[in-house]
Amino acid sequence: MIIKSNTPNDIKDKWRTPAPVFGFMHREFNFGLDVCADDDNALLDNYLTEEDNALDPKHNWHELAGGRPVWCNPPYSRKNLKAFINEAKYQASVNGATIVMLIPNSVDATYFPHDAASEVRLVINGRINFNRADGAESSQNLQGSCFCILSPERGAKPDYTTIDASFFDRGDSTQFVRFKTK
Repeated sequence: MIIKSNTPNDIKDKWRTPAPVFGFMHREFNFGLDVCADDDNALLDNYLTEEDNALDPKHNWHELAGGRPVWCNPPYSRKNLKAFINEAKYQASVNGATIVMLIPNSVDATYFPHDAASEVRLVINGRINFNRADGAESSQNLQGSCFCILSPERGAKPDYTTIDASFFDRGDSTQFVRFKTK
């Protein structure tokens, strides 16, 4: 069965990470760069937009992040998702970046970065309700999510852990917060 989205095409790849979810991970990692943002939904002061093209080989995410970890919630269309996963692999292995990706929990997909992740955190007991680019809150996330942590210090196989969705102090998920880059 194929599940089709009802999201308008012009905003289909422009979802915002809820601030409580990002804040939960930011407290642990202290991100220096958001590589999939725009002026309306950037979670950090330091970010790359679609026009900046984070996939351009001239960008060294590790340097742009000031040596700190990188946040990446890529567009989920299959073509874009694969491209960002491949770029994150490159940035971790060649440029020494640590990247935290928020991606669909599709561990059986051929593009899933088993070969590059140092850790995979599967979100359980709920789904992340992303915010649409037009500001509408969605409670119709059709698939689970996970955090893939790509690091230059990875072992032979990633550690798989779970994280309970209730840990993301949900609060008012429509409230938007931009976190300062320290």
